[in-house]
Amino acid sequence: MKILHAVLSQGFYGSERYCGELAAGQARDGHDVEVLIYDGWSDCAREMRKLAGEANHVGAGTMTLTTIPNWVPAWLHRPLARRVIKERRPRAVVAVACERDMVSGLHDVAGKVPVLGLVLKLPSGPCKDTVLDLVQLEDWVKAYVA
Repeated sequence: MKILHAVLSQGFYGSERYCGELAAGQARDGHDVEVLIYDGWSDCAREMRKLAGEANHVGAGTMTLTTIPNWVPAWLHRPLARRVIKERRPRAVVAVACERDMVSGLHDVAGKVPVLGLVLKLPSGPCKDTVLDLVQLEDWVKAYVA
């Protein structure tokens, strides 16, 4: 199955790490996974390249990275992500984000493609010590793929 993930931040913290590990696992399981990332020289891009290298070495599928250059202004990131979703036509979008970003992202693709959305828990405030129920996310994805 073709799977697309979009990570439009430069850091490699909670949700970015979860996305990378999920994408690598999907590639190892035989899926063709593409990760849309911002700034090919960011911490996030560097870590995603490591995960892709490991996944492609041992898995039956592939994990590739598509980069939005760092000179592209921030206000164009989401329109570019929508364009990639439209062009790649994934079977579904897996969304992991804080509530605010989740709601705005859902508005972007509402009615066009199914979304499996899981909101991050933020016990220490925005973008600090995020918590994700990986078991719940994995169960949703497996149920959808089956």
